[in-house]
Amino acid sequence: KIEKGPLFILQTPNLESQVKPSAALEKIAGEARGETATAENIISLRRNITEDYRRRGYTDISLVMLKKINGNKLLLNFVITPGNKYIVRSFQTAGLNKTNPSNIQNRFRKLIGENFDEKLTGREIKRLLSTGAFSSVRLEKKEINDAELDLTLHLKEAKARGYSVALGYGSIEGYTLGLRYFDRNLYGSLSNLSAVAEITSLGGLGAISLSNPFFLDQDLRLANRAFLINRDFDNYDKLEGGIGSELTWKWGDNYSSKVGLTVSQTSINTPIPKELAGPRNYIVSRLGLQQLFDRRNNPALPSDGWFARLSTSLGLSDGDNTIGFFEVESQFSYYQTLSENSSYALGLRGGFISPSGEAQSLPIDLRKFLGGANTIRSFPELKMGSSFNDNTLGGTEWWLANAEYMHNLAGPFKALIFVDAAGLDSEVELAVGLGVRINLPVGPIRLEYGRSLSQNSGEPGGTFHFAIGTTF
Repeated sequence: KIEKGPLFILQTPNLESQVKPSAALEKIAGEARGETATAENIISLRRNITEDYRRRGYTDISLVMLKKINGNKLLLNFVITPGNKYIVRSFQTAGLNKTNPSNIQNRFRKLIGENFDEKLTGREIKRLLSTGAFSSVRLEKKEINDAELDLTLHLKEAKARGYSVALGYGSIEGYTLGLRYFDRNLYGSLSNLSAVAEITSLGGLGAISLSNPFFLDQDLRLANRAFLINRDFDNYDKLEGGIGSELTWKWGDNYSSKVGLTVSQTSINTPIPKELAGPRNYIVSRLGLQQLFDRRNNPALPSDGWFARLSTSLGLSDGDNTIGFFEVESQFSYYQTLSENSSYALGLRGGFISPSGEAQSLPIDLRKFLGGANTIRSFPELKMGSSFNDNTLGGTEWWLANAEYMHNLAGPFKALIFVDAAGLDSEVELAVGLGVRINLPVGPIRLEYGRSLSQNSGEPGGTFHFAIGTTF
């Protein structure tokens, strides 16, 4: 029998050390007062103390935690033994064959002459591994006179060049066959070259991109690409080719920003009259900014946390007429585990594109289309909204709301119930549905059926979907 004891509340913890705690650490300790004495809160305090001293150069810190209980109040006493403080004297690399050593040394040069910060060093090592150019990275620390450190980074280079073949199926693209060539360490510069050729049931795609993960030796990722894409949708066909550049920078572990410029030329073929579908041939120039917050526990299979995105862009469409436009898209997703066998997810998305002229003068390929496995699941892909001879016209204002409840069946299999709501211009739709998912490391495989609760004349009563990846 389990008996629930009293709920303990934290007092301001004592920090005992021969080296005075930093002002930031004292502030964290003060803010702990009044918090519940959960294991998570106590572990967080220990971690903050350790990281604070290591950031100041005390790599050998040891910590003893004592406690004193007074009624329902818990007083923690942390006895801190900082150990020796180390300054980084030198840095060098070992094991490089192809990679230019300066590309590594430029990342770690900022450590020399500073207090050794183990967390910062670990973050830099993680970023090197994320390039794919190295299979292993190990840091060797040599103590000099109990006050300085000589650092040697031992790197084992991975096989940088290769190719991959992909075969898949999804509700939108149908069957997909893709071939990709990559070089993750082009000429030893840590730049990533990628060339992709893809054929789907809707058409073909060819793209080549070159990205530099440490542009200007900073935490900036510069990616340049050229692409050619052909798509044969039910309501129109398009051939689009263009070039683009994106600059991404991270502000900590969870927040990133991206600015991008794209110029492309598009040709449209459609049975929809020009006065409804917009120009047939045009050039679009677009400048965009994206803000991203990601606190999901797993981007591929999220079960806890949240995700938020805001994208804004200014563009110019030069076809029969020159039309400027302003576009905003936003998303918020929340994931929560309820028990060992159940969880739920909530999603809100919305946006608009505002042209300088009439909405019908905006090219059809720039409009928003809803319906399908990732939007409102009572409709086939891109089939919601007003139409001309069963060819949907798209819209300029839209929103989506999705709610999902998942229950574990066995192993990676999950049962799902969901509710979808959507709005496109003046039309609003509501749907419910059931589904089965198989969770794989790369994401879920989904088989789902959505049933309309707002069916109008000429609209489907429901639709089956097969898709890979999360809904939102």
